Formats: sequence, C-alpha cells, structure tokens
Amino acid sequence: MSCLLFQMDGFQRHFDSQIISYGKQVIVNLVNQKGSEKPLEQTFSQMVNSLANGMVRYVAFDFHKECSRMRWHRLQILVDQLAEQQDEFGYFLVDSDGKVVIQQEGIFRSNCMDCLDRTNVIQSLLARRSLQAQLQRLGVLHVGQRIEEQAEFEKIYKNAWADNANACAKQYAGTGALKTDYTRQV
Repeated sequence: MSCLLFQMDGFQRHFDSQIISYGKQVIVNLVNQKGSEKPLEQTFSQMVNSLANGMVRYVAFDFHKECSRMRWHRLQILVDQLAEQQDEFGYFLVDSDGKVVIQQEGIFRSNCMDCLDRTNVIQSLLARRSLQAQLQRLGVLHVGQRIEEQAEFEKIYKNAWADNANACAKQYAGTGALKTDYTRQV
C-alpha cells in the first residue's frame, strides 16, 4: 500500500471525525500560492478534492499577495467569499432558560504555514461578523448598526483578539504575534 493511500486514509478519518463533531467544514488556506508554499497549497487542495465530500469546502486565499503593502481592505474579498456559508452555519444560541434556540452547523478552519498571525486575523474578522449578527438578533444593535461604531467596545474587542494572538503565538512559536498591529487597528 502506498504512502499516499495511508495519508488519504488518515485525512478521510480526520474529516469524518470533524464533521461528526462540528458539522460542515470550510478550510480557509492562507498560504502563499507561489514560491515554497505553493506545493503545500496544491497538495492540500488535491487531498480535499479527493475526499469528494459535500460537507468539506476548500478556499485558498493568498494572504500575503492580497494584503501586501498594507492593503488590509483586501481581506474583505475573503470575508465576502465566506459570508453566505457563515450565514448558513449560524451560531450557537441559548435562551435564558437554557433552551437551545440556534445550533451552529459548521466551522471555519484556517491555516497558514509558519505562524498563527494570518489565521488570527481571519478568525477575528469572522468572529466580528458573527458577533454582529448575534448582537443584532438580541436587539443590542439595530439592523445596519455596526460594531465598529461602538468605539469603546471595539477597542476591547480588538485588544482581546490581539492579546489572544500573542498568547497563542508564544505557546506555538515562542514569540509574540507579528500582526497584532493590524488586529488592534481593524
């Protein structure tokens, strides 16, 4: 049996387990789509396509290419690309009696090559979008009102994400996160 078959078997079992636990999966691959990271992106894409599983979607977004020269606004391209699926997944919500009102039906898995910075930036944007919907549903924000307009809350939100990025990066890589300047300013 070839090495590739063993890898695909493990890959298949991993995603089967993840789907049972979390529902649909959207893999957001943030690696460079050229240079030394390109083969990893291509192989990951091929393996996901080989699964032929409608519960798993693969999205490649070359973070460095899209956001080079501080073009952070280009992250909205990815957020827009994921928005419909995020709305479909929903979020987990219980009422004051502990009754489940909404069950989340999927997750976003993001990855990059060498650190957690790219993933933290993307997850912070997805989390903000989800929180926006939750606060609107609860009547804390009116439809059309944005979290970014709530200056004090926005500052707390950004700093919490940046602090989390630092803690994760220190645990993972032994150094602080590199993109907390972006996370704190978003």
